[in-house]
Amino acid sequence: MRHFLKYWLPPLLWMIAIFPLTSRFTGSSRFYRICISTLHWIFPKASFETLGILYVILRKSFHFMEYAFLAYLLYRAFRGVSKVQWRVQWMMLSFMISFVFALLDECVQIFIRDRTGSFLDVLVDTAGVLSALRVIFLTHRNPTMPVTEFDRKT
Repeated sequence: MRHFLKYWLPPLLWMIAIFPLTSRFTGSSRFYRICISTLHWIFPKASFETLGILYVILRKSFHFMEYAFLAYLLYRAFRGVSKVQWRVQWMMLSFMISFVFALLDECVQIFIRDRTGSFLDVLVDTAGVLSALRVIFLTHRNPTMPVTEFDRKT
């Protein structure tokens, strides 16, 4: 039970937190107004069009970071207490679960008022997942392991 609480509960709670039914606030007009007001306060001379672009970048950055964090939490859960730092199976499982969850997240949003599903968001989410897993790979792999096919041949 302790293993579950330490390793599996965090990614499950994070998945609940980012699921569209519990995160309707980020898709609301109130969130938009708060963000635009804050951005206008930070950049008082920016045009409304520029603020709109910054808002989109901010929201896509949230997508990227929340799914990067999910991939990290899942990898941590699969690794658990293992002395081994890196396994391709953990990477693949973390990727597959994160990717499927991103697809599910966007599909469910189609049925929520004031939300829309977006394949672009799935791509941004996936970029976050791949980035997190790439960092994990580079920091936890065996240093003698080749990184690319080119490295294997030399």
